Amino acid sequence: MGHAVEMPGCELVTLARFGSTQKGLVGVPPGPSLSRNGQAPPELSDRRTQRRGLALVAPVALALAACGGSESIAVPTPSTGSVRITTSTTGENLDPDGYAVTVDGATPRAMGVSDTVTISQLSAGNHLITLNQVALNCAVGGLNPRTLGVSADDTTPSDFAVRCAKDGPVLPQTVYIWTGGTSSQNVMIASLAGIVNRNTSGELLLSPLGSRALPHPVFWLDQLLAAHPEVQTQSAGDPSFFIGRYKSMLSGYVLYDRAVNAHSINVATSIAGVTSAIIVDPATLSYAAAANLPLVADARSMTYSQVYAQYGSQFNRTMLFHHGTSFDETLKDYAVMNKGFVFYTDPTALSPFAANQVHQGRVYGWGTSEYDLFAQASQNNQQIVAGDWTWSSSTTARWNVPLAPQAYHPPTTIATEAGKHYVAFVMSDGDNVSSLTGAWATDPRWFGSPYRGTFDMSWDLSSTLAEVNPVAFNYYYQHASSGAHKDNFISAHGAGTLFPSQYPDNAGLVASISQSIKLADQRVISILDPSYDTTTLYPILADPQIIGMMFKTYDAGYRGRDGALDWHNGKPILSVKYSLWDGIQSAREIADALNVSPHRDGVHDSASYSIVNVHPWSTAGPTGTGSGNPMSNLHQLVLWLDSTKVSVVTIEELMVHLRKNFGTSP
Repeated sequence: MGHAVEMPGCELVTLARFGSTQKGLVGVPPGPSLSRNGQAPPELSDRRTQRRGLALVAPVALALAACGGSESIAVPTPSTGSVRITTSTTGENLDPDGYAVTVDGATPRAMGVSDTVTISQLSAGNHLITLNQVALNCAVGGLNPRTLGVSADDTTPSDFAVRCAKDGPVLPQTVYIWTGGTSSQNVMIASLAGIVNRNTSGELLLSPLGSRALPHPVFWLDQLLAAHPEVQTQSAGDPSFFIGRYKSMLSGYVLYDRAVNAHSINVATSIAGVTSAIIVDPATLSYAAAANLPLVADARSMTYSQVYAQYGSQFNRTMLFHHGTSFDETLKDYAVMNKGFVFYTDPTALSPFAANQVHQGRVYGWGTSEYDLFAQASQNNQQIVAGDWTWSSSTTARWNVPLAPQAYHPPTTIATEAGKHYVAFVMSDGDNVSSLTGAWATDPRWFGSPYRGTFDMSWDLSSTLAEVNPVAFNYYYQHASSGAHKDNFISAHGAGTLFPSQYPDNAGLVASISQSIKLADQRVISILDPSYDTTTLYPILADPQIIGMMFKTYDAGYRGRDGALDWHNGKPILSVKYSLWDGIQSAREIADALNVSPHRDGVHDSASYSIVNVHPWSTAGPTGTGSGNPMSNLHQLVLWLDSTKVSVVTIEELMVHLRKNFGTSP
């Protein structure tokens, strides 16, 4: 808006930059104009600009003369400004076609991979700038689209830093860390993280910085930074910083209140995912108001059925979230990012919602009954991912790093020793993604044990970890012992836990497991089922990558089949024989049983092979009394074994010996 000059006997005249007037004295309409690298475009060459300037001056002079005024003319205040957009691209496999930039959704303007474009004659105020046509193997640093404030008679810079990788998406330029606040603030920022990370390469992380140890997600950030020091970080504890930074991604807010309706937090989370809104309660409503965010929905009185009826067609049909109402920031960001429907029932009742999901979908979270959870999911062709305590997984899931292979697979020519009973120790519960992304990696009870690497050890590991947190997945494989004693990872039921005997779509399940083990570079699969049903188990063994199956019953500490061995097309299904589990068997009992076993001929006696399931949550000592932990108990168990009679191997090596001597060689 220009300054006005009022002259006696004349109408008010207002001049705007480049000649527009409020009274129509000069009729040159303003409009955005584009220049490259600071050079004027053809339509604004010096000669044309001079003519336009003369066209402005002459009518004004005539108007003033007609009024007979002799007052000086006020210099008009400009009403438009410009933005100067710069692209800089680094990495490999740069996009030869470059990009396209738009302002407020207008006609795209071409830009090179390293280029500068100035868009002028933009009205003062906020404008939405978007860099389009970015190749799939490239990532834009910061917000895209982003909102820029344009000042009159000024040029606002906006730099798009793009990094490209040889294959696949890449990492964020900067990871912004929410260091934590009140319960209500954590919930709100978790919902924001889901939206932000959906639109970036994982740049908003939720994690305290007081400790950089697990289970804080900043531990995984440190692993990322160690491999990719080019990634920058910035932390903040003020919610307004994050809401202000990412406001352009938000449609508004959804209101919940657990004091009024405990389930309203899940309802709000469901709505937030499909509407790109943050969720707030009375304690955080002021943040939404300060940002001028509109109300999208009031979830305080809504039921699960109501929200499903209203938004059902927009929910993710491959992911369902069964999550307790007392949780704050955990899992919510992942649900929002993936537009998942979030609900909770007590007692556990997944139908009717699970029935509407596509086959081989995942149900993230947990329930009041483990058995009912697994059974109901299976009956609806779904797979359970224990993930109710996962923290900031929307961030880590977007860190697309190449997956590491297992450090070691035994050769198929490995020799079988005479006079030996072969035993493999397998730590169960590797289907629990919450544990795998929590203390599991560093705690001395589990993978962080100082005894790991002093004997061969096998671990359940869900392939879904590679999707939820590929950095964590790589950590296990890259830190596995590969010296004289090995760590070996086997598939924990595939992508999630299920009962094959209760899973109607067996063909779909077989395909899903095949995809999972290939993703995770695994050779052996562990199956848990209350029934031993060969019609559903045998087809799983048809996959050429699977060399054998470990079977666990749902009773007696997984050892209900007492080590039974079955065969299908030369591939073994070996059931658990022993269980290192409080109240079931101690390290002392298992060591004694192995030492006196009459089966000690792995070449001629197929009963000379045993699996010991290791329960990760047991706390008794090696004799079943006192205190201990699973790995310290295993260490003592191995010391008690008679090494002239018993050989400890990984379960993959055990399967190789079985097949080589009694089945078909792998």
